[in-house]
Amino acid sequence: MKLIHSTRDVVIHAAPYIRGHVLDAGGGLAAKYKSLILANAEKYTCLDASAGGHVDVTGDILHMPFENVSFDTVLCNQVLEHVPDPERLMREISRVLRSGGHAIITTPFMQPIHADPGDFFRYTPEGIAAIAGRHAFMVVEKGRYGGIWVLVSSFLKFIFFDPYKKQSRIKKAVFRRIDASLLWLDRWTHPRRVFSDSYAILKKQ
Repeated sequence: MKLIHSTRDVVIHAAPYIRGHVLDAGGGLAAKYKSLILANAEKYTCLDASAGGHVDVTGDILHMPFENVSFDTVLCNQVLEHVPDPERLMREISRVLRSGGHAIITTPFMQPIHADPGDFFRYTPEGIAAIAGRHAFMVVEKGRYGGIWVLVSSFLKFIFFDPYKKQSRIKKAVFRRIDASLLWLDRWTHPRRVFSDSYAILKKQ
């Protein structure tokens, strides 16, 4: 299997499980994986706490404003760490997902703290699987991604280029060049014990 180094890689890797009406839970104003998702989905809905941008529905991810079994696929990328009650979130994902549908979850394992608005937990692939197993999910696949150079990139970004503050064009250009170089280096490393993020592809039973 080709090594996975980024959340974008996870979405591409999970393409065979993305179908029908897809919920991007906590997809954000940019909904940056929308085009990848729509390559396989029939319909796309982005739920986020903030209105605007590509957000279709505004609401609380722990109390999703959807009927039971509304979606064929749910993606929840880099959100699980931001909720104080991950069991409740996994229960909500299970509730809105149709039987036989898939959920694709990604979350940090070794990343700088990034409150948005809160930052509560870090997860191994086994940690995601343990929560999912309590909410009618079976694990199709789980794994880790992002090696040492992804970690270096993340720490540099949060130390010198705070992503939650407005940066000058020059500063952004400098970091993009540094980031691209480090991500290229990461393609040659394997995220065995040292890895930045975890993912799981889940099937609702």
